[in-house]
Amino acid sequence: MKIILKSDIEKVGVAGDVVNVADGFARNYLIPKGYALFASPGNLKKVENIREIAQEERVKRENELKEMAKQIKGIEIHFERMSDKNGHLFGSVSELDIVQELEARNITIHKSNVNMSAHLKEVGSYYVTIKYSQDIQANLKVVVESENAPEPEPAEAVAEKLDYEAQSVDKVVVAEEVQENIETKPQTETEPVEVASVEETVEETPLAEEKPAE
Repeated sequence: MKIILKSDIEKVGVAGDVVNVADGFARNYLIPKGYALFASPGNLKKVENIREIAQEERVKRENELKEMAKQIKGIEIHFERMSDKNGHLFGSVSELDIVQELEARNITIHKSNVNMSAHLKEVGSYYVTIKYSQDIQANLKVVVESENAPEPEPAEAVAEKLDYEAQSVDKVVVAEEVQENIETKPQTETEPVEVASVEETVEETPLAEEKPAE
């Protein structure tokens, strides 16, 4: 099917070109998406106008990309990753990490714009190419730093700490045992002492017999 391109389509042509494509490609994708028109006699008269509009849009887009490339040249982004003592990362820094970091700075790029031969897997400084087109690209400085956990305490310090904790536990146990003994020890009962009343004592004591007078 013969169509007129309204947009630049990779491996097909640029806006204003009259090309032949498969019917299904034209009817199901290019024309419904607004990327092309049927090459009717009426539409063929619009070819020149389509080319002029497309050229204006290219210039506008090119200026925007140049401005974005200029911003990237002055940026240095940092990533922190866990690493071993030799600087080898346990993870990596990928294209997506760079895209997200730039988005946080209001710079929008696609993952395909990040030109990396491999993910960054070591601590250090790198220059990564951000490629918008063959003619518009910028080098972005990426710094990867180590984010290691704090070093373990020396063995002597750990031993002293454990010994102190053990002593503290022993003291608590002893205190609990003493308290338990106090609570459970039976109290000594004192037998009551019976005290006779004065009256009972008088009654029970026999009176001395009086001797008759001579």
